[in-house]
Amino acid sequence: MNDTEINLVLTRKQAARLDELHNEMVKAVSLRASLYSSLIKGIINAEDYDGMTTTYSEIIIALEKSMKILSVEIKSIIAHKNEQLR
Repeated sequence: MNDTEINLVLTRKQAARLDELHNEMVKAVSLRASLYSSLIKGIINAEDYDGMTTTYSEIIIALEKSMKILSVEIKSIIAHKNEQLR
């Protein structure tokens, strides 16, 4: 495999991982948003609500960081590829 093929495979894998992270974030945001309704309905208490809200917020922040890192890596691979084409 040459460098171009390796870069293409890496970019595809990272793009697929980026999609996975995005889906995880959508799920975490949805779950965090549903907590208030659960609190109002009495399904969870205020202490659980606070704890779960904090946990989901931390998960969302971690996912955002991971997505940013992957985006930078993908851009770097593309920029490197463009440099090689010149």
